[in-house]
Amino acid sequence: MQRPPEELRPVTEYENDSVQGAALAAKKIFDEEQEKVAKLRKQHQDYKESLPKDPIQALKEISRTLPHMNESLSDQYALKAALILVNELALRRDLDNCQDLNDAIFWLTSQGINALRMLEESNARAHDIAGQFHDTHRPFRA
Repeated sequence: MQRPPEELRPVTEYENDSVQGAALAAKKIFDEEQEKVAKLRKQHQDYKESLPKDPIQALKEISRTLPHMNESLSDQYALKAALILVNELALRRDLDNCQDLNDAIFWLTSQGINALRMLEESNARAHDIAGQFHDTHRPFRA
């Protein structure tokens, strides 16, 4: 029995998985996904184009995006304060006899997680702004 040429073999499950199932998806589903991808790529391109292009404006935006740790209203300060408070309470075992221990820990850690999420978003924006001025970063094009 002769083996069929390589180009006539079916797409393997591994190959299909490597493209998130797109190779074997129904045409209608594939086209709908492509439309979603195109919209998201356009959204990202619009975001990238909205970033400041002037280096001085970019530095101002980065400075505004990343406030100093000592500013009591900054996300970084909220994260630091929540984590220090949980750490101190655990270290001193002040909550051992507290009936509301779970509520207190949940509230404090929720504040820390939320502040960390906001900090990550700020860092990502600052990275995007600064990255466009570095020659090793290829510009995004949709």
